[in-house]
Amino acid sequence: MSRDSDFVFVFHPERREKFRTGELSEEWVKRYPDLFDSDDVRILTTEHQRKYHFFEWLSSVLLYESTGYVSLMEKYCAKSHPRKLRLFSELVPEPVFDYLMSAPSGHPDLFSFCPQTGEWFFCEVKGLADTLKENQIVMHEQLEKMTGRRVRIIQLDEVAP
Repeated sequence: MSRDSDFVFVFHPERREKFRTGELSEEWVKRYPDLFDSDDVRILTTEHQRKYHFFEWLSSVLLYESTGYVSLMEKYCAKSHPRKLRLFSELVPEPVFDYLMSAPSGHPDLFSFCPQTGEWFFCEVKGLADTLKENQIVMHEQLEKMTGRRVRIIQLDEVAP
């Protein structure tokens, strides 16, 4: 399944390097307290996490700046992230919540919502040459069938230096 992206953002490669050092994530945590919490910061304690989660963090920031929607990154279905789990469970219908709680993989990267209205959608983040995997396609199709809402796609591309 190949789909056009709903949102396309570009970034300078320097931002990714600043994120990997921890400098940019610290700045974002202070600047966007509604987006990032102590669980997000804790996850970034390893180099592996700082290397591979830049796109989700950047997408959360850019989506917030462009739409006002707050995004819960990953782990919004994890019991180890009680704040995210509570917010998620309050906003989605129970069958959707139950389905995602029992699904082993393929969850969309972001659960995005408008705090003022409660409107929400799921969002998959793709950076550079990343493409949808089969388990993600199956998950997205099931979620779209259950909710009547498309899973949105964010594409992040590097601006030429």
